[in-house]
Amino acid sequence: MGRALVVAAALAIPVMGCGNSIGEYCEKWADCEGGNEKDQTACEVELEGDAEVADVYECSSEWDDEMDCRAKYATCETDRLNIGDACGSENDKLDACVDAASANKP
Repeated sequence: MGRALVVAAALAIPVMGCGNSIGEYCEKWADCEGGNEKDQTACEVELEGDAEVADVYECSSEWDDEMDCRAKYATCETDRLNIGDACGSENDKLDACVDAASANKP
């Protein structure tokens, strides 16, 4: 189970406490990359799934922290949403949490 599944480039789980960050991130993504309302909804559904995977590994807090960071620091650069290195620490913590909980360690 790789990080790509848990942290998609693009994840609204009201019970996870991060729905606003997901919506904000997906709205920025759609606005930046030319998506429409259906694209934004698809982004949110994908991120919901990733949040559920993080929850299974008991890494919801780390996932929420990364999603909050992505929503805060995402900027549009040449029609591509970019966060650069702004969320590296949050990403590392999420990866470490998932790795620690997984029997299939890299």
